[in-house]
Amino acid sequence: MRCSLFAPSHSLGAPRARVVPGGSGVKPTPVPAAGKQWCVAKAEATDAALLANINWACTSGGVDCSPIQEGGACFNPNTARSRAGYVMNAYYQAKGHQDFNCDFSNTGFVTASDPSYGTCKYSA
Repeated sequence: MRCSLFAPSHSLGAPRARVVPGGSGVKPTPVPAAGKQWCVAKAEATDAALLANINWACTSGGVDCSPIQEGGACFNPNTARSRAGYVMNAYYQAKGHQDFNCDFSNTGFVTASDPSYGTCKYSA
């Protein structure tokens, strides 16, 4: 199921947005996992850039965003950083473990630490 959480402000065409310092929310404690990789948001990525990533991934990137919608396993914490991390990783996993699939205009990076938390499980 594809979702549109935010009205598109412009065409991104590829998983790219601008990065500037910012962001907040609960930070899961990453757990290193041998041989597995995840895509997560950089600490300096702004909420605006992360919301653009969510919008692109959920409308044009082919990501199932139902887990970040209300009632979904990854709805809480209700922050742009948490939700963007989930959808950025979903895109990275679906499109192949290539660094460019996690770039999102330099707002994402690949990690070997599992960012899953509580009921929110990130695929690897």
